[in-house]
Amino acid sequence: MAWRLASHVAFKETSYGGLLIDIKANTRRWLNKTAANVVGLCDGSRSSREIVRTCMRLWETDEEQQVALDVSELLDQLQALGYIEETPDELPVINSRRGVPLESAHIHLSKRCNLRCIHCYNSSGPEMQDELTFEELTDFMDQLKAMGAFEVTISGGEPFYHPRIWDLLAYARRHFSVTVLTNGLLIDDEACERLRELGIKEIYVSLDGASPQTNDAIR
Repeated sequence: MAWRLASHVAFKETSYGGLLIDIKANTRRWLNKTAANVVGLCDGSRSSREIVRTCMRLWETDEEQQVALDVSELLDQLQALGYIEETPDELPVINSRRGVPLESAHIHLSKRCNLRCIHCYNSSGPEMQDELTFEELTDFMDQLKAMGAFEVTISGGEPFYHPRIWDLLAYARRHFSVTVLTNGLLIDDEACERLRELGIKEIYVSLDGASPQTNDAIR
């Protein structure tokens, strides 16, 4: 039996240890370096015993009994929380998280926008010709998933101007933790409820002034 990450979980190594991300539940669990070492070895190719032996080399210790106890306790906890799972057989490592540089992506659905902000980095406004279709956008998301990405940010233009924004958000949530950048003008109570039901991680709305006069002069 070998250990691997659950299909809806991503692992990111950090300077202090690591981060486990449950894409479906939009939850995160911070790991110290010791726990991150163990999780990083759960790639579908190693049994508990092999993980223990590798950790002994990493931690430069010959206390096999104590390492085995610590590793077993951590694996049991992470399995109970749904972050890792056992596989019937050891699997070949095709795309290990430890070697994948792509973690997140920013998707501009369209340049179409209902505002003309003077500072817009995207020069948004009128719709461009030959913008990506719904099928091309979903195919792109599939490619991102295959490359190891687990987070996407959706923006525009104004993303809620896109005629199939809700279909695109629903599709993105099948694969990723999703953040949306919007000017907020097209979001009403109904839209807020739909965003909540989809499990969108974050919504960013910018304000560029402390009063309507200063904000509206820019936006």
